[in-house]
Formats: sequence, C-alpha cells, structure tokens
Amino acid sequence: MKKILLIDDDMDMCLLLNRFLTREGYIVTEAHSGKDAMQALNQSLPDLVICDLQLGDMEGTAILKIAKEKKSTLPFIIITGYSDILTSMNAIKLGAFDYVAKPLLMEEMKATIKRAIEAAEKQDDMARTGKSAATKQSKHLDAKTTSFNALNKQIDLVAPTEHNVIIYGESGSGKEVAAQEIHKRSKRSRKPFVIVNCNTLSGSSELDMLFADKQGSFHIANGGTLLLDDVTMLSPAAQAAVLSVKQTGKVNGYRNADFDVRILASSNESVWTAVRKRKFSDELYYTLNDFNISVPPLRERKDDIMVFAEHFLKQAITDAEKESISFSADVIPLFENYSWPGNLHELRNVINKAVVTTKTNEITPGSLPAELVTAAKNSVMIKQ
Repeated sequence: MKKILLIDDDMDMCLLLNRFLTREGYIVTEAHSGKDAMQALNQSLPDLVICDLQLGDMEGTAILKIAKEKKSTLPFIIITGYSDILTSMNAIKLGAFDYVAKPLLMEEMKATIKRAIEAAEKQDDMARTGKSAATKQSKHLDAKTTSFNALNKQIDLVAPTEHNVIIYGESGSGKEVAAQEIHKRSKRSRKPFVIVNCNTLSGSSELDMLFADKQGSFHIANGGTLLLDDVTMLSPAAQAAVLSVKQTGKVNGYRNADFDVRILASSNESVWTAVRKRKFSDELYYTLNDFNISVPPLRERKDDIMVFAEHFLKQAITDAEKESISFSADVIPLFENYSWPGNLHELRNVINKAVVTTKTNEITPGSLPAELVTAAKNSVMIKQ
C-alpha cells in the first residue's frame, strides 16, 4: 500500500482527504504545520506528498524544496486556490508534479495521485534499468496547425544532428514536449531520455545527483539525451562539471565517469542575460547553444488551444473512467480568448476538473472556473 503525507493546517480539509484516500487504499499520515511536516519527512519518506500552498508557519514551496532535497523523484502535489495559478506554476518549476485547485474534487485528486505515482515509478524504474519510458505527451506534436508546423520544422532540422539545444518558453508552455520530440526523432531515440529539474538540485548532493555511479542522471542517460530543465539554476560547480563532460566526457572526482550524452537545456529566461549578470558560465552557454528553439506561450498559439484541449479531454475521460464527453460550442471561444497564464498545465487542470464535475456528456461554461469565464469575456470586450 502506498503511503501519502498530507500537509494542511485546515483540519476539516485533512479529515475529508484522509477519509477519501484511506477508502482508496492509501496509508495516510497528516501534518498540520510546516514543523510537523519536517518531522514527518525526517522520520520516513512517503510515496507521495500532498501539501497546501499556504500554511500558517511555512510556505508549501519551502516544504517542496526540502522534500526534493531528500528524494528528487518524490511526487509532490500542491493544493491551491484558482487565483494562485502563477504561484502554482512556480511550484511546478521547483519540482512539484502538479497542482489541484480548490474547491477540491475527490475524483480529480484521485486521478492526479494516480498519474503522479505512475510517473515516479517510471522514473525509479528508469534509474534501475537505464531504459527510457515512452511518454503520452509527445503525441501532442502530431497536430498540423501553423504554429505546430513551425515548431516541427525546427525540431526536424536539429533532431538528427548531435547539436546541443537550448529551448526557451514560459513555464508550462511545452518545452519538455519539444525536448522529448527532439530525442524521439534523433539517432539516440532507443537510448534513455532523462529530465533533470535544476531547481531541485542543491547543496553537497548536487554533483552526486548528476554524476554518481549508476544513480546519477548522466549515468542513467548515457548514450541518450539529458534535458537540463531551468538550466540557469545550476550552481557554478555544476556548470563547471557539465562543461567538463561536454569537453572531455569526464568529471573530476567521479570514477567510471565516461559519458556520451546529448544535452538539451530549457529556460524561461534568457541564458545570455544570466551570462551577462555573471550567474552563468559563458563557456557553457556557447557549448550548449549550438541551436535554440522558442516555444510560444499558449495565448500566442490560439489555433493550438483546442488541439491540446481535445487531447487533454481524452486523457481526462480515461482517467475518470467516464463515457464520451465533448465541449459545447460556447466553450471554444472562451478557451480561445482566455490568456492561459499557466499555459498547458492550467489548460489540462481546467479540463480534468470539468470532466469530473459535469453531470452530462458535455462540458459547458458552467463547468469552468468563474474566473476563467469572466477573464475570457472581458478579453473579448476589450478587443471590441
């Protein structure tokens, strides 16, 4: 039975979630403060953490950082208000698997937990076997919209080469999907594809997490492709070590470190700006920047919105074990006129919740967050 650590200072919420998760077959431990959460994490690591974004004595993101230091693959789900979408996206940058917006729907929480545990198990299995796991998200780029075609042309151009690539884009815009496609279309496609969230690397264990024998990310990715997500968050020591790998295939202080890895990097800020601020190695920048790709935010890819929406809808129907559901005609203009500050993560979560809440075979504006509907309508009025 999987163990879940539930962190929330709302006793009623804890009681509700505890009862539901226990019925679903999980072993639940509660922590009602940041201090309690630290004690629980120090005693034993759970299989998954569910944490409210705002606690009385500590931010949920602070607990997230500490949990990730203890185990980088520990799945972490944030509970948040819908108005805190951008803060939730920051939590995902820091390593959270996903967020679930209030008011909580138990079926949505159930599906999110299932996805989180499956993803963690795949990561752990890949660490043991060195085999890359196929991802559903790579199918997103099969669409034929104008923006997809432009992105696909860049991916087709660089994928067959051995060039290192920096991928730019806002949080949640699809940088990881683009990286997966580059790997999938490369000569290394049968070898591992490994993602390193540079936000979760810290302290004395940082280099071990990257280069340690057998368990280090570079060992797991050997022969394949490694994505350094949020690359500007690498420490100076890690930057020097990565540069050494690209120049010599080796890292000082690590035995059996003879790496053949293609490196992709992603960032939501200009890496060159980080170089100018002396926060990033200029030599490493030039090494990684053989080629760069920009993934536009969802608000600039209106033709793509319903493509992604239909894809997420199919996934949500499967996860919720429901029959066929479709979007009503009046949902489409709302989706296309909303700005989607959380990009694909926000779109997917909105659809997951709508699938759970709808009592019919159709998702209508009434199934969507009121804030989204209002913002989309206001956007139309401003344009007029």
